[in-house]
Amino acid sequence: MRTAFSAIASLIGLCATVHADQPIPPEAVTLIERVHSAAHAKNYTYLKSVMANDFTWSFGADKNTSSGAIEAWRRDPTYLKRLEQVTGQQCALTPEDYIECPKNAGMDYRAGFKRFPDGWRMVYFVAGD
Repeated sequence: MRTAFSAIASLIGLCATVHADQPIPPEAVTLIERVHSAAHAKNYTYLKSVMANDFTWSFGADKNTSSGAIEAWRRDPTYLKRLEQVTGQQCALTPEDYIECPKNAGMDYRAGFKRFPDGWRMVYFVAGD
């Protein structure tokens, strides 16, 4: 129990703020934590429920949708390991008002979250440009 609590506390600390003057909203922190846990548990149903419909998962995919991403991830679960990894690192607000995990990912794997009228959603999980 202590190990799980320590891991969650550490994740909250990593995602809670980028800079003292730019806190990541608590609702977004909660979503990122849940995505992290769902990726670990291979909970495709939960992941799909928090993804934007026009979810971007591949630059050049015929089906750049949440359904297309889930289909691809079921075929190759290493994507979920990567998603778990990136959502367990420090996240940052971008100039475009997205939250990206991990901070300063560059062209490596990265997950993006954006606020919609009905709440925060995961809008992309990609690598490359």
